[in-house]
Parts: sequence; structure tokens; C-alpha cells
Amino acid sequence: GLGLLAGTTAAVGAEHLRQRTEGTRVGDVALPHQRVGQFQFALGAEGLALHRGVHFRRRPDAGLNVFEGADRERGHQAFRRLLDEAMPYDLELQAVTSEGERRWVRAAARPVQQDGRVVAVEGVTQDITDRKQSELALLQLQAELERRVQARTADLSAANAELDAFAYAVSHDLRAPLRAM
Repeated sequence: GLGLLAGTTAAVGAEHLRQRTEGTRVGDVALPHQRVGQFQFALGAEGLALHRGVHFRRRPDAGLNVFEGADRERGHQAFRRLLDEAMPYDLELQAVTSEGERRWVRAAARPVQQDGRVVAVEGVTQDITDRKQSELALLQLQAELERRVQARTADLSAANAELDAFAYAVSHDLRAPLRAM
């Protein structure tokens, strides 16, 4: 599992977050106009979380539930590696909002370690839906351009074949009178 840590680790992680976020305003943590948010979790029995400047209790991996299927599994695997191996992650995943809207999210997180143990997780999320839609549109335009190039190449090949046939016919027609001489 995720191996959530309890006892001393929870206290150390909570103290780390308290020190890091003391005097933090909501605007310092989340940038809604840029669709960027920050999250921090001190690991413990249920995890003390700071998200967008508001402290609340929840499991550190609960935020991964907005992802479905393969993206959810990729997120869980990355989170487990972060906790178990202190390996940071930077993923682009498709999320489903509470309204059922699909959005692309870039999620990056890193472990906070103390005495060789992960005591907290810090990370950022960014809505990259517009960028992903632009990338998709670009891929579609590239595919259309490739299709047009192939069609034009086929047209030019056919025109060249017709020109070759015409040149052969003209050459043949010109040779016939010369042979008669």
C-alpha cells in the first residue's frame, strides 16, 4: 500500500508544514488566474493537508481520485514511488471534474525528507487543458497536411505518367516520318 506513516513522522511532517506555511496567504499558494495550485501533505495516520491555503484532514492520495483508468493507476504508482523511494514525479494526466468535465492536469510533487524518511509531500498542479487541446489541433493539422501531400504526390505521379506517355507517343510519331526518308 501507500504505507502512511504514523506517530513521530506525522508530528514531524505537520510541524514542517506549519513552519513552511506560517503567514502564507491563499494568493501565495494558489494562482487561480494561471490555473495553478499548490499542495502539501504531512504524512500521518490520515495526513494533515494544506491545499490552497486551507488546512484539512484527508488521505494524501485522495486527490488522485479525480483521475480515471490508466491515468489514475499512473498517478498512484508515482505517488507510491514518491513515498517508498523518495522519487519525485511530474505527470500529465486527464482528470474528470465534479461536473463531469474532462481536463488535462500537470501534477508534479517531491518528497520532503527528514532523517532519511519521507515526512511530507509538496507539489503543484496546473490545468494544461488549453495546451493539450492546441497540441491535439496541431496533430490533426499535421495529419491533414500529410494526407494532402500524399494526395498531391499521387496527382503529380499520375501527371508525370501522362507526360511520359505523351512524350513517347510524340517521339514515336516523329520517328515514323524520319524512317520513311
